[in-house]
Amino acid sequence: MDQHVEPEQTADADKGDTLVLEKDNARKAAFEALFTTFQTGFQEQRRLEPAHRTAVLSLQHAHHEAIRYQAITRLNLQTIDLDNNPSLDQYSHFLRLEVESIKRRSEMNRGLRKIITLADEMVAIEKKIRTEYGAELDQLSTKVRQLFDEMTALVRKRLAMIKDQCFKVMANARR
Repeated sequence: MDQHVEPEQTADADKGDTLVLEKDNARKAAFEALFTTFQTGFQEQRRLEPAHRTAVLSLQHAHHEAIRYQAITRLNLQTIDLDNNPSLDQYSHFLRLEVESIKRRSEMNRGLRKIITLADEMVAIEKKIRTEYGAELDQLSTKVRQLFDEMTALVRKRLAMIKDQCFKVMANARR
């Protein structure tokens, strides 16, 4: 009877080892996929930044152009006085400038939403890597871990800057 038990135990042990190896391989693959996704997100965010800066400058220019035109022409936007301004051309030009400013603001906001969404996803991935795959992260070379820490710090710094800007905009809107 003892002879029959040994082969069964050996077979079970082999199955268990295979399962452990499969779980380890699946875990490593999941970690690598998350790490690669994080790196790709970081690169995408860096790619989006110049376009966002351009959109911000474009918005500022369009907004200042509308304000400058209003100041030069001394348009009274509260009351349209046709006695002093027989033509509505100045008003229609000002409105075109305002519409352009609104379009630029929408473009900037779309780009900003992409950046914020990407940053939120990256923070979530970073948390998951640190909590669920800390052992795998520790097995990486020191240089790779430092790079990961630097990228994480940059993502968090950018997110904090965006939040600060949003708070400033909200504070200015309340005035």
